[in-house]
Amino acid sequence: MRIIRTAAGLAVAATLTGLTAIAPVAGASSSHTTARHVKLAELKDPLATNGDQFGHDVATDAAGNETLVSAYESVSGAGRAYLYKSSHGKWATVPEATFTDPVAGTFHYGYNVALSPNGTTAYVSADQQTDGARTGAGAVFVYRSSNGVWPKHTTSTISDPGTGTNDFFGVGISVSSDGGTLVIGAPGTTLHRTSQVGATYVYTASHGKLPSTPSATLDSPDPVRGFFGYSVSVSDNSRGKGVLAIGAYVTSVGAVTSEGAAYLYDAKGLHSWALAKGGSLKDPGALNDDLFGGVVTIDAAGTVAMVGAQDETEKGTGDAGAVFTYVLKSGTWKHEQTLDGPANAAANFASPSISANGKVAVMGAANERVDSNNYAGEAFVYVATGTTYALGASIPDPTGGSPVGQEYFGAPSALSSTGDLSVIAAPATTGSDGNPGPGVVYIYNTTPS
Repeated sequence: MRIIRTAAGLAVAATLTGLTAIAPVAGASSSHTTARHVKLAELKDPLATNGDQFGHDVATDAAGNETLVSAYESVSGAGRAYLYKSSHGKWATVPEATFTDPVAGTFHYGYNVALSPNGTTAYVSADQQTDGARTGAGAVFVYRSSNGVWPKHTTSTISDPGTGTNDFFGVGISVSSDGGTLVIGAPGTTLHRTSQVGATYVYTASHGKLPSTPSATLDSPDPVRGFFGYSVSVSDNSRGKGVLAIGAYVTSVGAVTSEGAAYLYDAKGLHSWALAKGGSLKDPGALNDDLFGGVVTIDAAGTVAMVGAQDETEKGTGDAGAVFTYVLKSGTWKHEQTLDGPANAAANFASPSISANGKVAVMGAANERVDSNNYAGEAFVYVATGTTYALGASIPDPTGGSPVGQEYFGAPSALSSTGDLSVIAAPATTGSDGNPGPGVVYIYNTTPS
C-alpha cells in the first residue's frame, strides 16, 4: 500500500502535494468495536534527509517479523530500501539490510516494495528505470536471503516486458499470500495508440522459481487512459484459483473525468486469468476526480476486496475520501460497505490494507488535522465480524503533527497475515518551513479485544 499520486505527477516525480480534488457521494459509516494498539517500534530514515519519502511504501512478511521500507527519493532521487527485523518481539531500529541503486542512473529505486510471506525474498521496484533508449520503462529488483543473510547485490532483475517509454513498470506490485505469484503493474503503458492505458503482468512460479517473462499479461478491459495497474493485490494462488485486484484510478467514464475504476480477475489455472463475475468495479459516486482504485487490496481467500477513493466527497465534505468493500457472494462480487473515516474533514481517507485472514484492515487519512496541525494524518483499524468491518481504533499521528510541515501519517500501511502487527508510515514527518521531512515508520501490535 502506498500514497496515491496523480498520473501527471508520476511522470514528473510527484510528491505528496500532488493529491488532487473532490466530488460528491453518499457514505455509510460502520458501527464501532474495539482493537488494542501498542506501539512497538519507531523506525527513522537512516539518511535523515528531507524529502527522502522514507515510508512511501511498506511491506511485512506473514509472521510480522520483517519489514521492508521504501525511500525512493533518497540520494537525490536514486532511491533506497531498508529491511528491518525483530528478534523475540523486539525490533532493531538499525536496518538488517540496505538495498541501493543497482544500476548507475536508476531513478526512483524503491518506489514500491514487497516481501514474500516467508520473509526470504524482497522485491524493490524502480518505476522510472531506463531500459536502453526507453526512459521510464521501469524494473523490479529481486533479493533472496540465504540463512538469514541478505545479498548486497540483486539476485535477479525483472525488466519491463513492454516496448514503450514511461511504462512505469513496478508502480504496482504484490506477492500472493502463498508466495508463488508476483503481480506487477505498468500503468503508463500505451495500448491501442492511447497513452497511459496501463498493463498488468503476472509471474507464476514453476518448481519454486519465478519466470523471467510473464505467465500472463492483462490489458485494461476499458481501453482508455486509466493507469490500469497503478495498484495491484493478489490472493492465495497456490492451486491456480486465486483472485487478482487491479486499480485504474484515473479512468474516465463518459464525461466524468478521473472517476476511477477497479477490476477483479479469477485465475483459470496457473497461467490464465479472466474478469470475474461482477468484477468490473466502478466508482459508486460516479463524479469527477474521485480517484477510485488508487489503492486496492484483497484477502488471502479472495473473498473480500477493498478499493480506496481518496477524493470522494462524504457527508458533503470534499476530499473526505472513502473505502468501498466488496464481497464474493454466490460466485458474484457485490458492494458490501462504504467506510468513510473522518468524513467531516478533507482528510483523503483511503489507502486500505487487509490482513491475509481478512480479520483486520487498516486505512489512512493522510491529510487529517491533528491538534490543529494540517496534514498530520490518522490511521484507522477496522475489525471484521464475518465480512462486515467496524471501526476498532483510531491512531492519530504520534507526533501530533507539525505546525510547519506535513507528516501524512497513515497513508501507506501493511499487516501481518493475522493482522496482529501493523506497519504504518508517515513519509513526510519532521519537515519544516512547509517542506516534507525524511519520514518515519511506526510498528504496532493491533489486536481485536
